[in-house]
Amino acid sequence: MERYVPLTVVLLVITMGCALARDYGYHNSPEISEWFKNLERPDLPGPRGNRSCCDVSDCHRTEFTLKDGHYRARVGRIINGSKPPVWELTEWVDVPDNAVIRDKGNPVGEAIICHGESTYDTDKAYSIPHIYCFVPGNLS
Repeated sequence: MERYVPLTVVLLVITMGCALARDYGYHNSPEISEWFKNLERPDLPGPRGNRSCCDVSDCHRTEFTLKDGHYRARVGRIINGSKPPVWELTEWVDVPDNAVIRDKGNPVGEAIICHGESTYDTDKAYSIPHIYCFVPGNLS
């Protein structure tokens, strides 16, 4: 009986790790994957249309708030370079108004944020992520 206890503990730890590592957008139905591919950056209109918000690998589900008509959301980082990416939410950031997509619907239901790696802002002396686009979720 005593030799089964370590095995039980190992299985419990593995199960807990899987539960905590949430998929924030990569594993989707074909319809939702197509929706991600069709997201366009509202801040970069061009002669042939807006630019893509990149790829689903730059986007993930997120938490958000709305205050005085402006959004704040949590950016994320990919856990240990995982492929496909598994996101861990990190700091809260102000979402630029020109990055908000309001006219594409949201079949996911949760807020979606697409962003690049953090860059250093010399004027404000801290690291900020570049937000490509943000799709609000359902407020509840």
